[in-house]
Amino acid sequence: MRRLEHITETCRKIYEKEGFSAVCDYVNKMLERDDPMPNLGYEFCKACNTDAPEWNHICLACGQPTELRPEISDFEKLREQAQEMIDGGNSHEKAEGHGMMIVLNHLRPMPNNLYFELMAIGKNKDLDREEIQIHCGENGNLMIVKTPEGFVIDVYNQDKLVDTMCVWEDDLTPLPDEDDELDNADITDEDIVQFKKDWGQTHSGVTAELGYPRSHEESDGLLMEDFFWIEKDKRWYNKCASGFTEKEQRIADYLRNLN
Repeated sequence: MRRLEHITETCRKIYEKEGFSAVCDYVNKMLERDDPMPNLGYEFCKACNTDAPEWNHICLACGQPTELRPEISDFEKLREQAQEMIDGGNSHEKAEGHGMMIVLNHLRPMPNNLYFELMAIGKNKDLDREEIQIHCGENGNLMIVKTPEGFVIDVYNQDKLVDTMCVWEDDLTPLPDEDDELDNADITDEDIVQFKKDWGQTHSGVTAELGYPRSHEESDGLLMEDFFWIEKDKRWYNKCASGFTEKEQRIADYLRNLN
């Protein structure tokens, strides 16, 4: 049982770090062994919209259920038949041929030359979050992960994380400026300085305290659930805290909207 748990956990980590194609490479190596793991293979994953590596009918990339579908040769024959009906059939046969082609393209889309290719979209049940993975050109992968406060965009090449960006829901629906000025009229610069002094924490300090990984890449998504980061200060601040006064809570909200 440990072996089965190991491959699912390993593939999940590979998928999060390197993307769909890296999971395929790993599973292919497993299948090339003299004693391949039982129930390991490829099936169609609707969430990934492609044939995906699976164990026991579960996609090893996104964690969603997979299903069997006809072999490529069967699809090619059906496509030829549908095209013949479209090209040379009567009106009824032409309509039937078009209907067949729509269904076939839905089940197994034809290759395209688009730069962006949607690889996976849906809920990652293991991590309890929504994810989108997009393959970009020859070497790029884009991962968009929903967080309670917005979403995180990670950009990867074939080997490593290239860039990351956080988008806050508050930035998409900011409070009106007039309301901000009215609500925070009593907040002074001295109040803000004192708040930062009392509540600001370094990245190394807060990760050590919470037992999170030290690197931003691994811990930022976790920290953003309860904290916000101010780049110029190089500090994390609580979004809310039981120890906040009413004014400190307004200062925290104000700084988040400014950030």
